[in-house]
Amino acid sequence: MGYNQFWDAKRKYDYFWEIKWPISCFFAHVCFPNTYKHKFSMTGNGDYDLVIVNNRIFELKLVEQKQIESLGEGNNKLTRDPLKNAIIKQICSKLNGKYVLNDGKIYIKAQKWFARIDVIEKRAMPT
Repeated sequence: MGYNQFWDAKRKYDYFWEIKWPISCFFAHVCFPNTYKHKFSMTGNGDYDLVIVNNRIFELKLVEQKQIESLGEGNNKLTRDPLKNAIIKQICSKLNGKYVLNDGKIYIKAQKWFARIDVIEKRAMPT
């Protein structure tokens, strides 16, 4: 069960932002069904995919990677924060091996794009 199930396989996506919502649904329904929160900014900063664990807020940020042409090999290194590592491991466990992990950043192939998933700790709830 991976993130590919959340978009229409017959539809041709023209822009990277079109696949952000299906991947957000993957985070919400598969990876973090009890701790996920999608929040829209009231100050015009876009929207946020948030995971709230032990009163700590983490943003899952999906970024398009334009410089890479294939996933290649990763170094499988994590971060120094054990809770952040647990979130990264939870995402990776649901990706069924279709990812590369480099220094705590997860790289995936989504449709025709390469993307990076960053796990960023927030000091307060975004507004």
